[in-house]
Amino acid sequence: MIMSNQISSKRFLAHFCDSNRRDKKFCFILGAGASRSSGIPTGSELAKIWFDEVREMLTETELNEWIQKESIDELNLAAHYPKIYDKRFELSMKDGYAFLEKQMESKEPSCGYAFLAWILSETVNNIVITPNFDSLTEDALFIYTQKKPLVVGHEYLAQFINPNTARPLIVKIHRDIFFSPKSSQGEIGKMADGFVDGLRSIFKYYTPVVIGYGGNDGSLMGFLGQIESIEGKIFWCYREADGMPDDNILSLVEKHSGRIVSIKSFDDLLIQIGDKLGISRLDNVVLDLAQKRAEKYKVQIEKIKNIEDRNTDTEKALSNIMERGFEKDWLYYILLAYNEKDLKKSEAIYKEAIDRLPGSPQVFGAYAIFLSNEKKDMSEAEKYYKLSLEADPKNANNLGNYANFLKNEKKDMSEAEKYYKLSLEADAKHANNLGNYANFLSNEKKDMSEAEKYYKLSLEADAKHANNL
Repeated sequence: MIMSNQISSKRFLAHFCDSNRRDKKFCFILGAGASRSSGIPTGSELAKIWFDEVREMLTETELNEWIQKESIDELNLAAHYPKIYDKRFELSMKDGYAFLEKQMESKEPSCGYAFLAWILSETVNNIVITPNFDSLTEDALFIYTQKKPLVVGHEYLAQFINPNTARPLIVKIHRDIFFSPKSSQGEIGKMADGFVDGLRSIFKYYTPVVIGYGGNDGSLMGFLGQIESIEGKIFWCYREADGMPDDNILSLVEKHSGRIVSIKSFDDLLIQIGDKLGISRLDNVVLDLAQKRAEKYKVQIEKIKNIEDRNTDTEKALSNIMERGFEKDWLYYILLAYNEKDLKKSEAIYKEAIDRLPGSPQVFGAYAIFLSNEKKDMSEAEKYYKLSLEADPKNANNLGNYANFLKNEKKDMSEAEKYYKLSLEADAKHANNLGNYANFLSNEKKDMSEAEKYYKLSLEADAKHANNL
């Protein structure tokens, strides 16, 4: 039987993604059910684990007395989560924190959190409110986007809740896992005053979408029951497999003229929202971000290698690091060849690298420098400079080095300037290229005003670059 305030997930999706109103904003209230597919037990599952452990710890008489005193319903342990937590860890609450931390250690956000992260970072629906302690939402934002959220993980930080922020905001009303999370009956029975004021301000502008929350704490449920009005009503999503929400939830939804929405799961709903919003595959985003970080790391290592007065201990350390448990990539070969004193052996290393890593712009560029500076073979050097730029036309290192080659060896000032400019288009903050172009402007073009401009830019890029200084 369908209730009067019940709508399908299809209708909810159409409402969520309707963009006719510019001031329409949703926030997400995420309960433990949202973390289930990420491998974190729900409140119901934790209550069952702890109840079984309490049963093992107590005598039969002690157990029965406790059950009777606290009116524990063994058929609905989730409703007694805080009472069971208190009993299980009454001798040491720190053991309770440690247990919860262990449950959340090394857990990766599910695909639903990937789509949630995109929504939080790319739309106006940028707020999550949760009684959960885990870091799945902020982890997903780090993995799938480059937006850093404001995480309010303690009531002392509640003053920083700003409903008008453009940054993703995560409000953890029972605290973060590392800030003595609240699980006991006395702690979660009432919401901290700071959070009350912050949430009240949020719900003036945001319509809450509740997912995976069973309403078994007094704090958030109490607040939602007491607040007079919520912008845009409230949408309470429940899992079909779990059945209709209890009477407390239904009464709350009715109070706010809201709607209850049947869904398959948190992941299913977020995937469908993602589709409606036109989100593309996010695994490519992860790979691209990881690749960029890895390449940036390698380039920084290579720059250290090229510092003329670098410490010999650093040189040895770099060589050792690159040989430990890692595939032989372009950086491995370049460092190996650079540190080899025998020119024949060094050239053999470059040729092995070219054979094993065909088309690597970094290897081509490094070999071109070797051919020019060590072998004095300018024809072959230019060949490999050109190959490096065919492989990656926007590699700032190779563009800048080729510009130096054209200026110093070919004496072709027109082409040299062209490649200096291309190198700075590729990376406007490349200190070496800025400094070399400043030298070119001063020494070759005699344009002192422009030269000074680029010297200053080079020092803005790297204030401690000795050559440029």
